[in-house]
Formats: sequence, structure tokens, C-alpha cells
Amino acid sequence: MPGGSVRRREDGGPEPVKVDVDAAIERFLAGPALGEATRRAYAADLRDFARWLEHEHVALDQVD
Repeated sequence: MPGGSVRRREDGGPEPVKVDVDAAIERFLAGPALGEATRRAYAADLRDFARWLEHEHVALDQVD
């Protein structure tokens, strides 16, 4: 929104942001802090987690 304002729900809370899980995983895995073996292991685990979220109809932004 212009000026950096946050959209608000009727109850005054911020609007939830839809997060593209696959894009979030790729951004995380692209980080320079991960070694190649760690990146491969995390990739498999995160993709399994993304499939579970989809199966359970849970959005990534709902996970704490």
C-alpha cells in the first residue's frame, strides 16, 4: 500500500499475507550460509513440510 501503511481487518488486526511456500523455500535455500549437503537435506525436508501444509490446508503464514 502507498506510504507503507498496513491493510487492516474489521477487528483492527493486520491483513494476513499470503506466502508462496515454494518461493519461500527457494529463497531460504539460496542463502549463502548453507553448505551443499545441508541445502540438499533441508530441501527434501522443507518440500515434505510444504506438501503436508497443503494436505492439511494450512497456509505458511499460519505456522508459528
